[in-house]
Amino acid sequence: MPMVPLRRSPRKKSALSETHRILMEKSDEETDDEGQFSFFKNARTSTPVRRSPRKQPTNNSRQLQDSQSEDALDKDDNLYRKQRKGASRAEPLLTQPVEKDTTRMTPLTSKTQQNSVQGQLREIIQNQREILAHIGIMKRDLRELAHKKDEAQAPVSVPNRIRIAVKEYFANGEDMDLKWDYQKRFYDEENCELTDYIKKSVKGVAPDVANEVLEAAVKRYFTSKKEAANRKSKNKDALHKQRQATYERKKEKVRRRLQAAEKKNWGVEKKKMVTQLLKSKSAHNLMSSDEEADEGFISHPYSWESDTWRTVKESLDKKYLEKYLEVCPSRSRRLLQKRTRGSIKEQQRPDIEEEFSWIFV
Repeated sequence: MPMVPLRRSPRKKSALSETHRILMEKSDEETDDEGQFSFFKNARTSTPVRRSPRKQPTNNSRQLQDSQSEDALDKDDNLYRKQRKGASRAEPLLTQPVEKDTTRMTPLTSKTQQNSVQGQLREIIQNQREILAHIGIMKRDLRELAHKKDEAQAPVSVPNRIRIAVKEYFANGEDMDLKWDYQKRFYDEENCELTDYIKKSVKGVAPDVANEVLEAAVKRYFTSKKEAANRKSKNKDALHKQRQATYERKKEKVRRRLQAAEKKNWGVEKKKMVTQLLKSKSAHNLMSSDEEADEGFISHPYSWESDTWRTVKESLDKKYLEKYLEVCPSRSRRLLQKRTRGSIKEQQRPDIEEEFSWIFV
């Protein structure tokens, strides 16, 4: 006969599990509160241990799990009560920032800090460069101010007797094998011996000369000798002599024409205009250029000269020949005799005061 399987009777629930089921049931109020504070449980409780489907829990393990569940419920209840009593204090606790462990440096953090330090160093270097640039500008301004101050000071006037004495004792010093080194400056140690000898010698024959005047006389003579040595080394000595001769002739023209202007019977206004022009510092630049020829000199008037100015110069030269030819020095007489007018010399208009603009075309 066929075998009928026996039907197993349903297992009776233990009293402990029934108690656990009753305790686990929640009222409607607790269900609402649980939804409000569910994130606390999720943050505090751990994930339950997954049971193995192959083995049925024994009575001992089931009792252990029930007791752990009761402990978890007690903890949740206590946490719930605390949060209900101090809800205002719960939020700051949750939002309190977590201190970071700065002892550990990730490679990204280390690289970021290194870039930050490099950026600060670049900024410091840039600031230093700007400071140095400002210092350079200040130094340049100070040099310009000092240069302008030196130019503003009136040049020291040196008497002729002091100039002559400086030249004589310079020659005596060279006879005593004392020399100036023109590759050095005036105040350098190599030039002090001859400089001191000249000063002491001049003081011996002219004790009344001021130290400032004597210093200026010796320094000017040193400068002139240094310039002459430089020109000689560059084969420009002949050109300098030619320019110096032209300068001397122009200065002589100014002196001669100024003497003639004082003797002219012009009106007060015209005489004043001409004499003021001839007494100006740039008067020698307004004199025409002379060229030596076989028979006297050839005068080349400038392209910017007006007819009025040329007429005034001819009138003054004629007056000087009438009054001073017999008594003038032989050099001046030589400059005046056999002078002819040559071609016009092209030259840029000189920069002079506006009151003298009548000499221009």
